[in-house]
Amino acid sequence: MHEDKPDVFLYGTLGCHLCDEAMILGKSSLPSGVIINKVDIVEDETLLSSMATRIPVMKMGDVELNWPFERQDIQRVWRQKASKRRYLR
Repeated sequence: MHEDKPDVFLYGTLGCHLCDEAMILGKSSLPSGVIINKVDIVEDETLLSSMATRIPVMKMGDVELNWPFERQDIQRVWRQKASKRRYLR
């Protein structure tokens, strides 16, 4: 990922329809070119135990958005994390 952009992660599981919705929402809410890294929590016991009842979870920097979240939530966190970067919308 380009070092000027905050990392964006979407935690979920395979077959999670809410996770699919969250990915679509994230892609439409963030500036073009931002990559949302998908993380399957089933592959990590610690993530599974801490996030199993909260997925999908979108994480940008140290901020986690627990479902349900909306476009304005994603954009607010992005602006906070990218406020001093040139990738602001």
